[in-house]
Amino acid sequence: MNNKELLFQKIQRMHEDDFSREIVIPLLRKIGYQFVDFNGGPYELGKDIIAHKFNEFDDIEVTVIQSKMFKSTRTSKSSQIFGTIVHQLSLCLSKKIPCSDGIERRPNKTILITPFTIDTRHLSEQIEKIQLHGIGIFDQVKLTSLLEKYWPEIFEPEHNDFEHTIKLQHDDISNLELYRALHIESKTTYSNYYSDLNFFVGETESRQVFSSILNFSKFYQGTYDDAEWQELKKADKWLRDCINHGLLKEDINEVENTYSLKLIEYNTKFNQELIVDLTEAKSSLNNLTHLLAEEISTSKLLIAAYNTTAKARGKNSTFISMITLLSSTIENIEIFSREHEHLAKIEQEIQEPHIKAITDNKIKSSLLDIGSLAKEARKKLSLIKKLESTILPHPQYEAVLCEKEAELLINKKVQDLSSSITQLNKKSLTNSEARSILDTTNQVLRCIDNLTKNLKCTSIRVTLEKNTSFANELDISAHTIFDSGCNIAVYGDAGAGKSTTLYVYAEKLYKNKNSIEEVLFIPLNRVTSRISKLSPEEKSKIIDEHSNFNSLINSFLLYKGVTATPENRKLLIDVLSKKSKVTIIIDALDEAASNSDWIIPALSEIPKNIYQAQVITSSRNCVSFIKDIEFLGITLLPFNREQLKKFIFGWLSDQSKCEELWLSIQNNDLFEVARNPLLATIICTLHENGIPIPENEPDVYRRKIELLCGLYDQNKGIRRAKNEKSFLERCCQKIAYQMHVRSRREATAEELRSFLNKGLESRVSIEMVDSAINDLINTCNILIKSPDSSAYSFGHLRIQESLAAEELERNRSIDIIDLMTQSWWRGALYLYSFKNNIQPLIDQIYERHSNFNRHKATLHIMISSQPKHLQNALRTLLFKHENNDIKDGFNSFGISDNDFEEVLDPDLQQILGL
Repeated sequence: MNNKELLFQKIQRMHEDDFSREIVIPLLRKIGYQFVDFNGGPYELGKDIIAHKFNEFDDIEVTVIQSKMFKSTRTSKSSQIFGTIVHQLSLCLSKKIPCSDGIERRPNKTILITPFTIDTRHLSEQIEKIQLHGIGIFDQVKLTSLLEKYWPEIFEPEHNDFEHTIKLQHDDISNLELYRALHIESKTTYSNYYSDLNFFVGETESRQVFSSILNFSKFYQGTYDDAEWQELKKADKWLRDCINHGLLKEDINEVENTYSLKLIEYNTKFNQELIVDLTEAKSSLNNLTHLLAEEISTSKLLIAAYNTTAKARGKNSTFISMITLLSSTIENIEIFSREHEHLAKIEQEIQEPHIKAITDNKIKSSLLDIGSLAKEARKKLSLIKKLESTILPHPQYEAVLCEKEAELLINKKVQDLSSSITQLNKKSLTNSEARSILDTTNQVLRCIDNLTKNLKCTSIRVTLEKNTSFANELDISAHTIFDSGCNIAVYGDAGAGKSTTLYVYAEKLYKNKNSIEEVLFIPLNRVTSRISKLSPEEKSKIIDEHSNFNSLINSFLLYKGVTATPENRKLLIDVLSKKSKVTIIIDALDEAASNSDWIIPALSEIPKNIYQAQVITSSRNCVSFIKDIEFLGITLLPFNREQLKKFIFGWLSDQSKCEELWLSIQNNDLFEVARNPLLATIICTLHENGIPIPENEPDVYRRKIELLCGLYDQNKGIRRAKNEKSFLERCCQKIAYQMHVRSRREATAEELRSFLNKGLESRVSIEMVDSAINDLINTCNILIKSPDSSAYSFGHLRIQESLAAEELERNRSIDIIDLMTQSWWRGALYLYSFKNNIQPLIDQIYERHSNFNRHKATLHIMISSQPKHLQNALRTLLFKHENNDIKDGFNSFGISDNDFEEVLDPDLQQILGL
């Protein structure tokens, strides 16, 4: 069997869409078509592939291709397939196609192409009989001729089957669950109407930086201990990397060399012996001072008693005054016992004639002891001062800060960068120019974030102070930022379109990549779901404790169904390293990082191990680990009014419905309800079905679930579900809670049955549980099957969170306070707080834990969804509790030093003397 036969055997086993993408489209490009677009899928309208090129008269010629795995036989099934093809070909001929110049044209050529050998003459005659004219038919024979002419290297044998195994598949880049859950028919809905972006690094965002100036406040300068010096060095490096000018005037090496020489002198044997003598002298002085204080206290008591007796006996007032003066002197001695002149005063006051008249032997003896102790203490103090003047002190780093020059230069850099960023909006920059601007943005924001958030310095503080705003809003697609080749992290609230942005971009790369480019798409929620089902032994082979990067590669191999061995890992890296460009897209970082601490460090290690790799990832912006991600962040911002209007009028095809919906949003001031693509999409679908716009975010999801659980059928006057609408809604809540409490987004049908049975506490029959699951999957389309597995999900995590929040509201046996310590639950608790007063929760946290450290991050999020008139009071209350926690010494785990004493057994406390 020759190479051509082997190739066509392989092609004939392909999925139809893969045949289009991997064989037909590259061939058309090699033939000379400037524009080729894969249009397959359920909404193709008869056009698998659309291509056009300029002819010899510079006119656009449009070609439409039907690529089919069609093998003509004399069977009824073949006749049915042929009937479907004829229908699709008729659509190709009848529909105009929009071209790149904005003009719609009918196809110049319509081609049916198949990798099988067929009787093309007979098939052409059949098509002519049906009155379809001008259709070209290419079967295996003609396709072979084209490949020989334009793509001969395709017949060369493949040496690396592994590359084919791990390559991107169409199902990897299809967010089908979401589209089916939202009942939308266009995968470009979000990307067509979403644009506003904001740069983000660590805890610092571009809009804040570009509307502020940096202020360097110096508190002292000159000499610095080691801890302070290390912080100043860090600040100096951050600034030099950013503006090529440091914070320190002197050369760091010279300062440290001078310090080292002084440290050598400090550590000489003679100096260290003097230090030991000084330490002993100070210890001796402490002992003397302690004895002196005790003797002074004794004398005061004796004098007080004597003074009282003297008054009673009517002694003369002169003696009493002398005793009072001595008592006053002793009080001063207690205060100034460590000072040389006061110790000398003690000796002077206690000598004759001051104590000559005192007949009480106890008082006299005590005073003489005080004098003796004071004399000894004065000698020790003299020795200490002599030693201190002789000893070489521990050296300090000596340097001058040039903070004002650094302040001036970095503010100038920010202003220049602001101007550069506006150039991105013009969409005329090359990818290289855009990358240069984005790299600078990452560098500047990271420097500012370090200076304002991470500098632990007492000699200088850097702050951002509000100044004049600079217009730097980015009115471009996130894909334009991706095209620059920078490593990017996409942030945004739930429903902002993060995953969709990545899916659509991956599909764009997939359609247009060539043989020396590669794209990997890693949906972390699916990857970690598979890892969670492994046994401990199997999991230990995936998660490498010594290499975060290896853990990520192993996880990807597991996801692709490849055994995670060192050999396969090396094969994958070798395959990727041979490519001129590798784009690695990692979705849903926030859903995996909280349980897999190796993921974020692994992101930084990818470019180090695959030098030509670009990494793009996504995460919600409310998680705490954002500051650990090294990439430049872009935040998908909420819609403004014009963007929302554009979305609605682009989404709804009925002009009157668009006008009606837009007017309703304006009249009821509901812009916040439709602030992102997910919410706006659901609102459009609700409006299409005659449902008024809900008033808040959780109500949007509630109406959507009601619609799918039976209201849609009710409006149409039909009934398809076997179970009542209210029961199905409760089933959704139970399943969502059971999945969420397990940190799961997907579950098999069997797991769904188990979750629902547990949630309903086995109060209904297994048959009824099965019936409900069947309705939710097949009738209501609420539980959506994943395209690459047998698992089901709610299509979008936010929908699962909203249902779990409803279960929290209904099921009072759930301990919400424990859930508040888990970042995974913050989205659900945010939605829960729209309709539930959280004041009792704050009280319960205090009663149970006496501090708020582990709960405060979630509480701040929950407060933001409380009624506006309550928010200030709740924030004030929480702020007071936070201050009290700090005063009481509670750490980030909610534990104070006092907690250790509380947990000790009482008998053990007694033994330890506690």
